Amino acid sequence: PSPLEAEWLRHAEWMETDKAPLLLCERLPRRTVAKWLEELETSDLDALSPSIFSAFWHLHDASLHWIEPLVATLQHPASHCQNMWPENFRHLESRGYLLLSRNDWLADPGQRILFDAGVSTYKNSTSWLFQSYSRNGIVFDRIFGWEMQLEGHEQIPLHVLQQSSFSTDPVVSTKDGHSATANPVQLISQLCQPEDFCVFKLDINRSVTERELVDQLLEGPVSQGLLDEFFWKDQVEMPHFGLSGSGSLQQSYHRFLRLRNHGVRAHSWP
Repeated sequence: PSPLEAEWLRHAEWMETDKAPLLLCERLPRRTVAKWLEELETSDLDALSPSIFSAFWHLHDASLHWIEPLVATLQHPASHCQNMWPENFRHLESRGYLLLSRNDWLADPGQRILFDAGVSTYKNSTSWLFQSYSRNGIVFDRIFGWEMQLEGHEQIPLHVLQQSSFSTDPVVSTKDGHSATANPVQLISQLCQPEDFCVFKLDINRSVTERELVDQLLEGPVSQGLLDEFFWKDQVEMPHFGLSGSGSLQQSYHRFLRLRNHGVRAHSWP
């Protein structure tokens, strides 16, 4: 973890006190956030600040692979400080703080597979992931999506549709033969190999099921080296920021850090 992330890992309990909004803005000053976002916009990885960005050390190319730090409410860092960011309402769903993998970081020539559980509208989820990775030189060979009421499917380009499979069945965490296609973790275990580049986004608005799936990831695909990148909206209780859920922010930090410690590029989805 970077020094910035390490500080927040030590003091995540700040966000559970009555002074949470004030502490967030004090401990995550505008100049730090501005530097974070500006450096990502330049796309110059050599110019990233190690005081802000965390990193993985990869043996295959003996280099650092950078990733955004885990800080504050695990959302966009400009989401809540209205005095510093008058336009902060625009940041709540923004993904401009995320740092995704790049093609020159990939060592193996396997397949590139995207699993999107909770597509919502195609444009706001699968399309964003597809286009963002494409800009980084990674084009997916196969895409699997789940959404009970898929909207915007008519916007899916033909070349993407031809390599995609979308299901309207509800995502489940049960592990049996009948749920193989409805449980994304089981499908990842079946389809992904260590030489593949597999990405999983999880946001189905059912915390119990999501956390069961994350536990299954750690038991299976993560421990087997089958998952490379993970996006998850872990909905926890943060009343001081008007956010409802279950569990604490400290517990959420621990979940993401555990995934990262296993080598998975785990991101907090907005």
